[in-house]
Amino acid sequence: MLDNAQSFSQNFEALVQLRDTHRFWDNGLLKACQSALLTKEDFKYIFGQYRLYSRFFTRFITAVMTNSENDLHRAILSENLWEEGGKQDPENRHSEIFNRFLRDVLGVSENTDFKPYTVQFCEEYLKACKENDALYGAAFLSLGTEGIVARLYKIFVNAFLELGIPEKDLHFFHLHIDCDDDHALSLEKILKSFGHRSDWFYTSSKALDHALSLRDRFFTALLEDTLLQRVSVVYHSIKTPVSLFNRTDSLWVQKTQLNPLYSNEDPSENISFSVSRFPFPSQVLDPRLIEIPAGKCNEKHRHAHETFFYILSGQGEVLVEEKVIKVSAGEGVFVPRWADHQTKNTGPSPLVFLGVTDFNLTKKFPGNTEHGARKKKNAPLR
Repeated sequence: MLDNAQSFSQNFEALVQLRDTHRFWDNGLLKACQSALLTKEDFKYIFGQYRLYSRFFTRFITAVMTNSENDLHRAILSENLWEEGGKQDPENRHSEIFNRFLRDVLGVSENTDFKPYTVQFCEEYLKACKENDALYGAAFLSLGTEGIVARLYKIFVNAFLELGIPEKDLHFFHLHIDCDDDHALSLEKILKSFGHRSDWFYTSSKALDHALSLRDRFFTALLEDTLLQRVSVVYHSIKTPVSLFNRTDSLWVQKTQLNPLYSNEDPSENISFSVSRFPFPSQVLDPRLIEIPAGKCNEKHRHAHETFFYILSGQGEVLVEEKVIKVSAGEGVFVPRWADHQTKNTGPSPLVFLGVTDFNLTKKFPGNTEHGARKKKNAPLR
């Protein structure tokens, strides 16, 4: 009997390990949250879509209840359902608390247009709870759903705090971090009660993977769509033939009006350069002026934006991947996206050149900043 108990305990720990190491935790949306790459506007869109899942949640519980032949199991699920519904006060039901967070903190409209992938996610989640037996449903809702809430919502909370949203406005998430731990434990009791079944581990692991895989796919679609939302302004301004001219915008800039962007000095690596930005109200183009003193270079680096260099004065060499291009005044060099590149001044006077990038477009994607892709160490030109 002890051996059986130990074996079951080991199997359950193996399930927990499957949950905690599932590929879901490497999802791009979670990585973007952990790296503070998402804006409040991004979260407005993301959680506006997530609202449908919140509305569906009590249906998931009732679906598993329907498939349960055990009265005690139904009682446990009823208690979870009672708490989700706000107990005696419907205004404190969890979906309504989430609605208030969306409205008061993120400014999300009540009339959300749910995307097809959001509807599909919720319907497939409900289908999994409805069309499988009680063991499958218990594993799906316990380890695969309630059992990830604390870890998942802590990621969201930290991302919101990074954006300056105060703790007091994150009541919905803290409520679930505390409450869903209890829900997960009660659902685990139901799951463990099926331990006598020969297919217990196989069915449980299948259900666990199903729940996390559905959420993984949903989060991937959410992130991709969030990025599309960022560039939608550019898309609509191109599609709609209306001039963006604004009489208050500066369309002509003198050199003395340039905005310093960044510079670097490292004598040990022979690095010395400065970059300034032309402050034009552009949606895509981001023109810059780069200056490198005689005998110096910038660091080898790469980035998402493509760049065109036009040499204004001086002479030098531009390394693009494995190719070295000699340049002088009046000549141009193109650097493709993500290509390693570096520029060295080989003349007696400063090397000055115009760099035209599409950074105002690529900065809308997570991780693409002026500094993020620059390498710390210099690699010599070959």
